[in-house]
Amino acid sequence: MALEPDLPVRSIVEEMNNRNIEKGMLIAIHNNRGVTTRALFDGGGQERGVAHRYHTWADALKLDWPRNSSLLERIARSFEEDAQHHDEHAEHTDWEY
Repeated sequence: MALEPDLPVRSIVEEMNNRNIEKGMLIAIHNNRGVTTRALFDGGGQERGVAHRYHTWADALKLDWPRNSSLLERIARSFEEDAQHHDEHAEHTDWEY
């Protein structure tokens, strides 16, 4: 599995040290994922899988690319929050049926 982001982007993130750019990257990553589908009671399993990938990348970069690692951790946590939202929706739907 290749590390994300690519080397030129990692360099820019480290050098710029700009929260607005990082926030834009987080939003772009979520938007790039597009529409997801799931069964009615599936919950956030898909998002947890994506979060795991970002945690793995963050861990791999933490020594040499600390700002990138931090950004990747924030992205992972945002997917974990989405997973929790989908879990709650599935649980709420389960109570309705």
